[in-house]
Amino acid sequence: TVAAYDVAGNVSAQSSSASAGTPASADAAAPSIPQGLTATAASFSQVNLSWTASTDNVAVSGYRVYRNGAQITATASTSFQDAGRSPSTAYAYAVAAYDAAGNLSALSSAASASTPAEPDTAAPEPSMTAPRNGAAVSGTIAVSAGASDNVGVSHVEFYSNGILINTLAAAPYAFTLDTTLGANGNHTFQAKAVDAAGNSSWSQAAGVTVSNWRTSEVAAISTIAASASAIVTSTPTASRDISVTIPAGSFAGQVVINLKILHDMPPPHPVANSDLNSTGIGMEIRVAPTVQPANYATIEISYTDAEVARLDRSKLLLARYDEGSAAWLPLESISYPAQNKVTARTAHFSLFQVMSPAAAVDLDDIRIYPNPFYPSRGQARVTIDGLPEGTKVKIYTIKGELLWDITVPAMGTVAWNGRNKSGRAVASGLYLVYFEQGGNKKIKKVSVIR
Repeated sequence: TVAAYDVAGNVSAQSSSASAGTPASADAAAPSIPQGLTATAASFSQVNLSWTASTDNVAVSGYRVYRNGAQITATASTSFQDAGRSPSTAYAYAVAAYDAAGNLSALSSAASASTPAEPDTAAPEPSMTAPRNGAAVSGTIAVSAGASDNVGVSHVEFYSNGILINTLAAAPYAFTLDTTLGANGNHTFQAKAVDAAGNSSWSQAAGVTVSNWRTSEVAAISTIAASASAIVTSTPTASRDISVTIPAGSFAGQVVINLKILHDMPPPHPVANSDLNSTGIGMEIRVAPTVQPANYATIEISYTDAEVARLDRSKLLLARYDEGSAAWLPLESISYPAQNKVTARTAHFSLFQVMSPAAAVDLDDIRIYPNPFYPSRGQARVTIDGLPEGTKVKIYTIKGELLWDITVPAMGTVAWNGRNKSGRAVASGLYLVYFEQGGNKKIKKVSVIR
């Protein structure tokens, strides 16, 4: 407060009071250096940091975080999660504390961490390279697969019908397999590739038909002179009577004919032979050198009563095994029930079997093959099967000219040689095949390409 006075010494009353405070001195003290910094790789892309809180004469406001010498953030916490890092990389960290006055501590001791490699989640990619899907195989075969991976393939497992049969740890992933040790019929092969991380995947399955057969005995071996005719029959001690009659001019040079009696044969194809039943009665004809006859030969196979006890003998036929399609091809056959034998004509020596056709009752399952028919490629005839006995079959030109007709025998199969009633080869073109049975009628088409 204040008061006024004059020369006479008079003093006034005091003024109203007024107050004022002096400011504090400026804060120049930095926080303490952060201690106990740790850096831990939490994943292939994140490092977690933590440290002990600093102290200050006033208060700590926060912490600056440095990675590899450069500030990356500021935080009021004593921990930080550094996300977005690169896999398989080393990082060095330090922190400094600061207060409200902007005072900054010295950097803490450095802490380092290395992120691990990124986890491998990509599965290898295997593929079966052998055997090929749909193949007919026999004997010892090659089994192989290819496999690739973003890191590396650990091993490849091979399965047959779902059962593990081999494991290979290094390329090439290939081995051989003796199919005679297993059963004939349809089988699947599949490869499974596995990498070091345990990722795995399967290849597409390869479905094959295993067709192994064994010959129990050689029935006959005969040498035939060039262009000569011959009848080769099984020896008297053979377990079955079989024979082949070869007309003159069938072979240009001398050949050796080998007849064998078969006990195991390729199974009927599940699709192509759906209308045929196997009897297991068969023979094999091989020629050395490997050539085929120029003319049709007649083959004959006998059977016992017990072997065909439940079959209609009048409908038995002979079929030739085609290794390319893994199917039995019915031949134009004649059955002799009273003599316990079946005969047929063929211009291709291979495996032959007595087969029983599944009885056709209508015209719904007729097959015409080969279609198109290529005589120039060695195809000798068009087979028409799946026919009920007694069916009338007629082949016409597009203009309606009748070329050929026949009544289907008990075996349910007929064959057309591509010629008209006069024996002349028909021209290339499309022909109509007319069927009539029990009041039912059907028309199909067959192409001839010469």
